[in-house]
Order: sequence, then C-alpha cells, then structure tokens
Amino acid sequence: MSQSVREHARHSLETECVLRAPDGRLLGDRVLDVSWSGARIEALADARVGERATLSLRVPGSQVWLDAEAEITRVVRGRRLGDAGVAYGLRLRRMDGMSRVQLGQIARGRPEVSSARGERRDYARTIARIHAE
Repeated sequence: MSQSVREHARHSLETECVLRAPDGRLLGDRVLDVSWSGARIEALADARVGERATLSLRVPGSQVWLDAEAEITRVVRGRRLGDAGVAYGLRLRRMDGMSRVQLGQIARGRPEVSSARGERRDYARTIARIHAE
C-alpha cells in the first residue's frame, strides 16, 4: 500500500505531547488528531519526511502518557484552507500493544476528521473511462 494512502480513519483529538528527534530537538508539543496507526502533530521545529522520532502523548483528562516510536511521513506546510499551521503526519512504527488499544479506544470516541487534501483521484480509471466512451 502506498504511504500516501491512509490505512485508518483519523479522529479529532487535541492533547499535549512530546515529539522528540533522536538528537533531542523538541519537534512538537500538541496532538491535532490521531488514528490507530498515526497522528498529526503541530510542528515546533524543522524536520524532514523519513525522520524518526519518539512520541509521548497524554491521554486527555488523565496523567497517563502513551509512548511510541514514530516516523514523519508528511510535512503539512499550512498552506491549505483549514490547515492549523505547520504540522507533521506521523506513522506510529512501534507502540506497546495495550497503549495501541488504548489509543484506538480514545480515537473511536472522537469525531472523524476529513482529509484537507480531498478525495484521491484515480487518473488511470478516468483515462480508461474516456477511452471507453
């Protein structure tokens, strides 16, 4: 599956977090939304797609923190209408099983977030349909 294809629905969740690069740089401190396999984090410092990081996010309304190893898969530049500024799309590469279940339960209790990018276009199907007409 292409990295640009989302595997799981995203859900609105704003909570504090700590996103750190391996060199200790603080990359982000606020979660914008989450899914079973990823998160979108408000960016505080420059980072690149493919860069690894550690993420700790606080379960809303508690003192519980969930930890994960993450990879930056997208840098949102904040140029589209509705973007909340510069942010990172993360894939959660490694996370304790119970933490992942807890994250999934939290996400399911929140409203789904639609993609600001809109629906994906299948250009091959469009061309095939044009030629069939």
